[in-house]
Amino acid sequence: MPKPEIQPPTTKTVRDESEHGEWFATTLARGLSLIEAFGPEDTWLGNAELSRRTGLSKPTVSRLSSTLIELGFLTRNDEGKFRPGVRLLALAYPVLRSLTIRLVARPLMLEVAREIRGAVSLGALDRLSLIYVETARSTDPHPRSPDVGNNAPLIQTAIGRALLAQLDEATRMRVLEQTRTDMPDLWERHHAKAAEAVQDCARQGYCLSYGDFDPRVHAVGVPLLTLPDGTALAMNCGIPAFRLGYGQLENDVAPRAVALAASIRTMWKP
Repeated sequence: MPKPEIQPPTTKTVRDESEHGEWFATTLARGLSLIEAFGPEDTWLGNAELSRRTGLSKPTVSRLSSTLIELGFLTRNDEGKFRPGVRLLALAYPVLRSLTIRLVARPLMLEVAREIRGAVSLGALDRLSLIYVETARSTDPHPRSPDVGNNAPLIQTAIGRALLAQLDEATRMRVLEQTRTDMPDLWERHHAKAAEAVQDCARQGYCLSYGDFDPRVHAVGVPLLTLPDGTALAMNCGIPAFRLGYGQLENDVAPRAVALAASIRTMWKP
């Protein structure tokens, strides 16, 4: 099967405070948009590509990148191209440490991952996407096993659709409407399946994706819980398509995923 076509991120251009309110710091937002422009498949990016992805002028990119390099958030090679610096990991660590559910969930996730010969992940809502916050995988070869920090569109993935089901209706409608506006191509291709998946989660506790994000991987998505701080979490089990027999995803993997989510809810105490 072909690998999925992963589009590099394009961050929305930040123009001025008038779009957001008087307390909005445009320079800070532009600096963060520069960091967000790097995708999981990227190595080094030059000024021209960063300018294209962010909508910022090349002089602005140069000025911001110089500051970020001095602070350790970007690094530059001999060709004058950039990539994120390791200091960014220090910013993420307090977030991961606060997600204590990961410590409870990981041993259970690893057991199921080994049983299904695939990967089990936890994902958190991030605007119109999800961010993976934990992954356990078997030792069997896997064409796509998301690492902590990877993100993906909500409406295109099993775990993202399960996250939509985890939200209250008003929030879900707001997220979907924003997705329709900001991601029209993805919306056109996947909104019907996303709506069906939300109904499936309400009816049977899970939804299925037969390669909608990556044709090489089929997945089960399960709503998990909402943390006291409002963070919505969902879980998925992803298995290489070639390893699955007819009906196995629905009849074998899905019940395991639902049972795993129930065990995590029972064992975790906020």
